[in-house]
Amino acid sequence: VKKFRKDHWVLEGKGLIQYEDSSERRVVARYEVTGEVTRVSPRQVDVQVQSAAGPSVLSIKAVSAADLGRWQAALETPPPAALVKLDELRATLDALRAEAARAGEIPSTADAALLFQAKAKIAQLNGKLDKLQFAGIDSVVTSDIADDSLRAQAKAKRKKLNADVEDLRGAIVAMHTDLVQATGHLSPKAAAASTYYAPA
Repeated sequence: VKKFRKDHWVLEGKGLIQYEDSSERRVVARYEVTGEVTRVSPRQVDVQVQSAAGPSVLSIKAVSAADLGRWQAALETPPPAALVKLDELRATLDALRAEAARAGEIPSTADAALLFQAKAKIAQLNGKLDKLQFAGIDSVVTSDIADDSLRAQAKAKRKKLNADVEDLRGAIVAMHTDLVQATGHLSPKAAAASTYYAPA
């Protein structure tokens, strides 16, 4: 285990410099942080690095847990923007799925107003789904993610999102078809004259 004090190790961007002592006159080794920082104990992290000797993992123990927390925060690499965006799109899709489920809960005694309202809501959801897929998911670029495993993870997330969008689209189309059939013999005037009021 390599022990460090802040004056023996210097962090410059993604570069780690190990000095012989606190005078910082003699450099022992230089490393470039290339991967994840894993906290293995309250005072120790494993850091994936690259040096002249090749790739390796440094196990660094801090003098205090507070020191380690600061180092870990500085060394952690934020996730690629594509992964962050895909997670946001997943949350949006989950919200649309829940919204579609609520819109499809139509009682058998529903009057004309409720049926026309549900039909309009389902059509609106389909438009939101199109926007999510074409302006959201399809716009996410994964080819510029340098890390192979993260790039593969992003591609898998995007593929699953597209599949789930198609599943939801199929459910929405089926609901809309049912509502078109249910309202085919009704006129919008009948819906307007109905005494049904949607809850706030």
